[in-house]
Amino acid sequence: MFSRLKNLSKVELLLIGAAAIILVASLVLHATYKDIFFSSKVSSEDVIARVVTSSNNTRRRSPESFEFKEIKKDDVLANGDYIFSGEGSQIMVKFQNGPRIMIGEQSLIVLRELDGNPDLKLEQGAISGAFEEGSEIEIMTEKEAVILNGEKDSQFYVSYLNGGGLEIGSFDRNIQLEYNGKKVSLKNQKATIFKSAGIKVKDTGTGEDSAKQPDQASQAPAPDAQPRMPSGLDVGTPNNAGRITLNPPYPQQNHVFIHKKGGQIPIFPKQQCQGSCELKLNVDGKSAVIKKFQRDMVPFIFLTVQPDIEAKIHWEFSDGSEVVSGDFQVRKNNKENFQDAFKRQLPVEIMN
Repeated sequence: MFSRLKNLSKVELLLIGAAAIILVASLVLHATYKDIFFSSKVSSEDVIARVVTSSNNTRRRSPESFEFKEIKKDDVLANGDYIFSGEGSQIMVKFQNGPRIMIGEQSLIVLRELDGNPDLKLEQGAISGAFEEGSEIEIMTEKEAVILNGEKDSQFYVSYLNGGGLEIGSFDRNIQLEYNGKKVSLKNQKATIFKSAGIKVKDTGTGEDSAKQPDQASQAPAPDAQPRMPSGLDVGTPNNAGRITLNPPYPQQNHVFIHKKGGQIPIFPKQQCQGSCELKLNVDGKSAVIKKFQRDMVPFIFLTVQPDIEAKIHWEFSDGSEVVSGDFQVRKNNKENFQDAFKRQLPVEIMN
């Protein structure tokens, strides 16, 4: 072979060398084609949101790509990204200039930002979220478009309806809805929106009225019951309670905390005690904790939850003649619990 090469002219050798280079380049290009032309990397100037939590079968497709790729916690998201959440999955994202958004299972959302505000296209499924202070969000389908805004930590949900309509719900804080120039305020209410019917609003029954309904967790314990925290739950008081950034009362009424590995849930009924005050916890209908605070103290505790624990908690706080109370649940992170909370339109927080 080498003897044959010696007999070739310089021109022939150059042509063979050029052909070899082209062949190697073609093989490299073929192997890296997707990475070069359909890169999943997001440049810093295009970032509009970040993944807070993500379960299995949640995927992203950039506007330049034809392929959905898996996304994980702390991944960044760009303007125009498609987000898909499969069966039994959900993903929470936090906009750099806007609210936190939970994308429910079997949903397809296009994330966009317009004039510095989130602009979402809901193609199927549902989302829920919580506003930051002064944030605004536009949500649209192929037929409808609404603008939502609310005070800090006010929560909402939006579901895609057959025919391209929307269902929008609020909880115990006001949400402002704007549709075709008409503005509506929602609090413990939901609204359906169709171009043919306009806006229709009705109460959800998840506010103060429902809190007055009898429930195992909200029943007062017997007078002789001794407080006792069940196994798998405990309470503590943080050292930096004076630096709390939550807005009391927290948790919200009928809040559902969903977890796999356990964690800590803050309970914060009031900014500061005006006199001697007291916080009581009932767990599954039984007295569990009585915590007293002195005047000017911050009435704040956290509930530590171990893995595999589920419970219904009722809290009651008294400061002189002032009495406030609320209920929340701790449930395992699985498809059934998430679907149940979403179906009942309850505020949900995924702990892990």
